[in-house]
Parts: sequence; structure tokens; C-alpha cells
Amino acid sequence: MRKILAFLTPGLTLLFSFLMVTSNLRAEGTSAGATVRILYSNLGGDSYPNQISSFDMLHVRPHWKGSFLEDNLKYKLLLGFDKNFKNAVVLDAYGDYKIFDFMSIRFGQYKVPFDRQFLTALSAMQFINRGTGGLKPFQRDRGATIRGRIAKAFLGYDFGVFNGTKMSTDFNAKNNSGKDTQKHLFAGRVSFDPQGEYGYKLALPGKADELKTTVGFGFAGGQINDDTTDVAAFCFDIAGRMQGITTMFEYQNTRIKNPVKTTTTGITAQAGYFVLNELEPVARYSTKKIKDGDTVNEMTFGVNYYFVGNNAKLQINYTRLESEAPNSAKSADNEIFLLYQLVF
Repeated sequence: MRKILAFLTPGLTLLFSFLMVTSNLRAEGTSAGATVRILYSNLGGDSYPNQISSFDMLHVRPHWKGSFLEDNLKYKLLLGFDKNFKNAVVLDAYGDYKIFDFMSIRFGQYKVPFDRQFLTALSAMQFINRGTGGLKPFQRDRGATIRGRIAKAFLGYDFGVFNGTKMSTDFNAKNNSGKDTQKHLFAGRVSFDPQGEYGYKLALPGKADELKTTVGFGFAGGQINDDTTDVAAFCFDIAGRMQGITTMFEYQNTRIKNPVKTTTTGITAQAGYFVLNELEPVARYSTKKIKDGDTVNEMTFGVNYYFVGNNAKLQINYTRLESEAPNSAKSADNEIFLLYQLVF
């Protein structure tokens, strides 16, 4: 009996300590959860010599978030695993300290505040993937941002400085966001919400009767990729929802010099309508154009069924991609995706 107790005591002590610490943290507002996205893909066309049919774990992302100091200091930690569950990477790790009611400072690694599409989590999107016109020039990076809302919360702002080296989401590569850099990327975003804070969720189940709109502007400039590339970028977006209808339009323009100057524009327009509180047909047109280079046009049609809002939903998408390069023949692909999402 003593041997059994001697064997169990260390483990029980650790478990008890963990439960006590977790309980104390939760009293301060800490919560934990995860997002799981299971995807079936059927891909065919000019880019796929052989038809592809496969099942994948698109996302397995546990997270922890909460607050301390009477909610003045908030934090978030988000991890991501590869499809084989062999490697993990830190996606978000930041703190957000409230200086005044209208201002806080965020520091750590997180999404660069630029465009609506990328700032919206995939778990809160109307489509399985972001549009082709969502250029994602910056993604996640390490830095600091002054942010907040003024004018009775009608106006939101984010102004930040970042390494400009992005973070590596290649699970087989070293995270390069910690490299030394002499210059930085400066990025910011301003949004105007006439009916109050709009937020960053494009999929909102149910038929809201009240009109709600938002207009946003994003801008960025500086050096990226270890000071080897100059970048200047601008984006504009407008979104709204009323009586079950949700719409969004976004324009992006990115100019990169390394050493040749390349200008890329992206446009995305999408809409959805809740025919029932749980059922939403959606459609999207998105295009990406490189000046004097390739053009990619995308049309996507889909249906979403929300079992428990965005926490449990089924999505079906059909995408038609058409690509054209100078002095080359057009190519086309047909892609079918089926996704089940669970957030807990």
C-alpha cells in the first residue's frame, strides 16, 4: 500500500496543484479552448494532372486567453499543429494593457493590423478559405501597437511597429521572426462604425434586424524580409449586415521593391443570406492582378449550416479558379471543399 501511495502521490500532487492554479486563474478571467477544422478536398483542372481527393485536419489550434489586474491586462496564446501532429508553432502570443479607456498597448506576436480579411479568423468566415484578392502581405509579426476606440466607440484605430520579418508558419522551418533587424515595418488601420463597434466576424448566424455597417482603411510601409525589401501597401474595405444579409467588399494594393518594383492589386466582393436562422448560401468574386504579370480570377459558391453558431458548423464550397499569364494560355481549376468546424 505504501508503495502504491509513494507512486501515486507525486502525480496526485501535480494534478491537485494544476487544478488549484487553474481555478485561481479562471477567477481572474482565464479560459482555454481549441478550434478543430476537418476538411475534405476534391481538386481537378490544369494545375492538377491527377484528380486529388483527400481528407485533412486543416486546423487544430488550442488557445488560452484571459485577463489580470481588474481586466486592465489581457493576454492570448494561440498554438497551431501541423497535419501530422508532429510539430507545433506559436501563432499568437501577446499582452494587451489598457492605459486609458480609449487606448491600450498590445505587444508580442499577432496579426499585423491591415486588412479585414486576414484580421477575421477563418473560424468566423463565411467561406472555408480567404479570397484570392486577400493578398496577405504581412500576416503575423512581432511588434507593438497602440490601439483603441474613440468618439463613443464609433472610431477604432491601430498603429503599430513590427520587425517586418513575418513569422514562419512552415512547420519544418525555424521561426524567422526573431531575426535581428535594423529597420522596421509600420502598419496601421482605422475603422469607422456608425452604428457601434462592428468587430471582425463575417459569419454571424441569425437574422439581425438592425443595420450595422463599417468602413476600414489599412496602410503599411517600411522594410520587410530582413531589410531587403521595401513595401508600401494600402487597403479599403466596407462591410454591412441587416435582416440576414451580410456583405463585404475589399480592395488591396501592395507595392514591393526588391530590387525590381512589383505592384499587385486584389479585389474581393462577397455576400451571404440566411434563408433560415441556421442555413446560409454564400457567393464570392475575388481577383488578384500583378502589374505586367499574372492574373487570377476566383468565383466561389457555398452553403453554410450552423449547428451552434460558429462553434459547430458545416461548410461546402465550390471554387472556379482561372489564371492567365502574359504570353501564356489560360488555365482553369475546379475545387470542391467540405469542412466541419468545432470550436470549444
